Amino acid sequence: MSLPIGNFAIARVEFPNRRSYNANMLHLIWYLFVGFLVGCVAKALMHMHLSITWTVVLGIVGSIIGGAVTHLFYPPSAGGKFHLGGIIVSIIGAILVLYIWHKFRLQLPRG
Repeated sequence: MSLPIGNFAIARVEFPNRRSYNANMLHLIWYLFVGFLVGCVAKALMHMHLSITWTVVLGIVGSIIGGAVTHLFYPPSAGGKFHLGGIIVSIIGAILVLYIWHKFRLQLPRG
């Protein structure tokens, strides 16, 4: 589809998957937000000091581990979007990651 302007026609670009692009971007923002919250709770409970970046990474890794365990023992319902138990298990997963990190005396790279 083009828009006529004087003697010129400007092509209008339409994105057929614009809605799915917006939904994917919201999912990414949601993952970062939940990862930050989970990481903050886990590092507060384990008395660790991490940068914001490592807090988000910790929360996302803990959420992946917690989500895998949750899906193994309690599969999600067909229309379920949010499960509070998933947040709790994500925090437990992040605490497990921090415990293993501390147990093997691994060091975080400094930026």
